[in-house]
Amino acid sequence: MDFGYYLTEAWDLLRQGVFHVNARLGLLIAVYFTYRLGEWRDLPKIALGATLTNIIDSVLIPVIDDNAPLRLPPIVEARFFWDTVALFLGYLVVIAALFFVKKNVLAKGGAAHAH
Repeated sequence: MDFGYYLTEAWDLLRQGVFHVNARLGLLIAVYFTYRLGEWRDLPKIALGATLTNIIDSVLIPVIDDNAPLRLPPIVEARFFWDTVALFLGYLVVIAALFFVKKNVLAKGGAAHAH
Protein backbone atom coordinates (compact mmCIF):
# COMPACT_ATOMS: atom_id res chain seq x y z
CA MET A 1 0.00 0.00 0.00
CA ASP A 2 1.31 3.39 -0.88
CA PHE A 3 0.75 6.97 0.17
CA GLY A 4 -1.83 7.52 -2.59
CA TYR A 5 -4.08 4.83 -1.13
CA TYR A 6 -4.10 6.46 2.31
CA LEU A 7 -4.62 9.88 0.80
CA THR A 8 -7.63 8.59 -1.16
CA GLU A 9 -9.08 6.94 1.96
CA ALA A 10 -8.62 10.13 4.00
CA TRP A 11 -10.21 12.21 1.23
CA ASP A 12 -13.21 9.86 1.06
CA LEU A 13 -13.62 10.04 4.84
CA LEU A 14 -13.56 13.84 4.72
CA ARG A 15 -16.06 13.97 1.83
CA GLN A 16 -18.40 11.60 3.66
CA GLY A 17 -18.28 13.80 6.77
CA VAL A 18 -18.91 17.06 4.90
CA PHE A 19 -21.75 15.40 2.97
CA HIS A 20 -23.38 14.28 6.23
CA VAL A 21 -23.03 17.72 7.82
CA ASN A 22 -24.57 19.28 4.72
CA ALA A 23 -27.99 17.94 5.73
CA ARG A 24 -30.53 20.21 7.42
CA LEU A 25 -29.82 19.08 10.99
CA GLY A 26 -26.08 19.11 10.44
CA LEU A 27 -26.13 22.68 9.13
CA LEU A 28 -28.22 23.87 12.06
CA ILE A 29 -25.78 22.25 14.48
CA ALA A 30 -22.81 23.72 12.59
CA VAL A 31 -24.29 27.24 12.61
CA TYR A 32 -25.03 27.04 16.34
CA PHE A 33 -21.53 25.79 17.19
CA THR A 34 -19.96 28.38 14.88
CA TYR A 35 -21.80 31.03 16.87
CA ARG A 36 -20.32 29.53 20.06
CA LEU A 37 -16.78 29.47 18.65
CA GLY A 38 -14.74 32.43 19.82
CA GLU A 39 -11.19 31.59 18.74
CA TRP A 40 -9.58 29.30 16.18
CA ARG A 41 -7.80 27.26 18.85
CA ASP A 42 -11.16 26.09 20.20
CA LEU A 43 -12.19 24.64 16.83
CA PRO A 44 -11.44 20.96 17.67
CA LYS A 45 -13.42 21.15 20.93
CA ILE A 46 -16.34 22.83 19.21
CA ALA A 47 -16.30 20.27 16.37
CA LEU A 48 -16.30 17.47 18.96
CA GLY A 49 -19.29 19.07 20.69
CA ALA A 50 -21.11 19.34 17.37
CA THR A 51 -20.34 15.69 16.60
CA LEU A 52 -21.67 14.51 19.97
CA THR A 53 -24.75 16.69 19.55
CA ASN A 54 -25.40 15.15 16.14
CA ILE A 55 -25.09 11.61 17.53
CA ILE A 56 -27.41 12.39 20.45
CA ASP A 57 -29.92 14.03 18.11
CA SER A 58 -29.88 11.06 15.75
CA VAL A 59 -30.81 8.84 18.70
CA LEU A 60 -33.42 11.10 20.30
CA ILE A 61 -35.24 12.62 17.32
CA PRO A 62 -36.94 9.35 16.26
CA VAL A 63 -37.99 8.77 19.88
CA ILE A 64 -39.48 12.25 20.27
CA ASP A 65 -40.87 12.66 16.76
CA ASP A 66 -42.19 9.17 15.99
CA ASN A 67 -42.54 7.59 19.45
CA ALA A 68 -39.97 5.03 18.31
CA PRO A 69 -38.19 2.90 20.88
CA LEU A 70 -34.90 4.25 22.17
CA ARG A 71 -32.03 2.62 20.28
CA LEU A 72 -28.50 3.39 21.26
CA PRO A 73 -25.94 3.74 18.49
CA PRO A 74 -23.76 0.69 17.78
CA ILE A 75 -20.72 2.11 19.57
CA VAL A 76 -18.79 -1.18 19.52
CA GLU A 77 -18.88 -1.55 15.74
CA ALA A 78 -16.02 -0.30 13.62
CA ARG A 79 -18.43 1.29 11.13
CA PHE A 80 -19.85 3.55 13.84
CA PHE A 81 -16.32 4.62 14.78
CA TRP A 82 -15.40 5.53 11.19
CA ASP A 83 -18.72 7.31 10.64
CA THR A 84 -18.08 9.34 13.80
CA VAL A 85 -14.57 10.24 12.64
CA ALA A 86 -15.97 11.30 9.27
CA LEU A 87 -18.66 13.37 11.00
CA PHE A 88 -16.04 15.06 13.20
CA LEU A 89 -13.91 15.91 10.16
CA GLY A 90 -16.98 17.24 8.38
CA TYR A 91 -17.87 19.50 11.28
CA LEU A 92 -14.25 20.60 11.51
CA VAL A 93 -14.30 21.76 7.88
CA VAL A 94 -17.80 23.27 7.86
CA ILE A 95 -17.44 25.12 11.17
CA ALA A 96 -14.01 26.40 10.10
CA ALA A 97 -15.49 27.74 6.86
CA LEU A 98 -18.42 29.36 8.66
CA PHE A 99 -16.12 30.82 11.32
CA PHE A 100 -13.87 32.26 8.62
CA VAL A 101 -16.89 34.01 7.12
CA LYS A 102 -18.01 35.16 10.57
CA LYS A 103 -14.62 36.62 11.47
CA ASN A 104 -13.53 38.05 8.11
CA VAL A 105 -16.69 38.98 6.25
CA LEU A 106 -19.47 39.60 8.74
CA ALA A 107 -17.30 41.26 11.40
CA LYS A 108 -15.74 43.67 8.92
CA GLY A 109 -19.07 44.44 7.32
CA GLY A 110 -20.60 45.22 10.71
CA ALA A 111 -17.63 47.41 11.67
CA ALA A 112 -17.93 49.38 8.45
CA HIS A 113 -21.59 50.13 9.12
CA ALA A 114 -20.89 51.16 12.72
CA HIS A 115 -18.77 54.16 11.67
